[in-house]
Amino acid sequence: MDLNSAIIGIVLIIISVLPFIILSNNRKKRTKETIQQLTRLANDQQSTIHDYEIGTNFIIGIDNEKKSVFFIQKIGKEENSKVINLNDFHTFTLVKNERTIGDKKNNYTVIERLALTFAPASASTLDHELEFYDSNKTVQPSGELQSIEKWAQLIKEHYKQAKVKVAN
Repeated sequence: MDLNSAIIGIVLIIISVLPFIILSNNRKKRTKETIQQLTRLANDQQSTIHDYEIGTNFIIGIDNEKKSVFFIQKIGKEENSKVINLNDFHTFTLVKNERTIGDKKNNYTVIERLALTFAPASASTLDHELEFYDSNKTVQPSGELQSIEKWAQLIKEHYKQAKVKVAN
């Protein structure tokens, strides 16, 4: 009787823990695939990723030597990838669109959109934008504000080294 209880207990523990192990393994696999995808994008440009960050629906990386930023955004089945050579752009701006909701007593601010916009050095090139968050595409921000501030600072440092104008 004790052996049967022990076996049943072990089986129940395994059944309880197994979904968490599977979810963890799937998350690690997706993370690894995303990093490989960013690395392939950089390799296509003969670049190397020196620093990267994975967000809720994006991954961003930078090649410090070639001054290039790599960005891949996935929302649902839609995927966008962009390569920004910082030498081709003379300014960048952190775009933070917000609106205030509430009455006179209780106001709070809602972030609607976060992006980095790069203005080209030549008139023949269009502006480029890396969209970190859009309330029309994603329900609520999940660390995107901290990510965009971090990357704006990293990119600002590259521009300072090159003595290029940074818009604030």
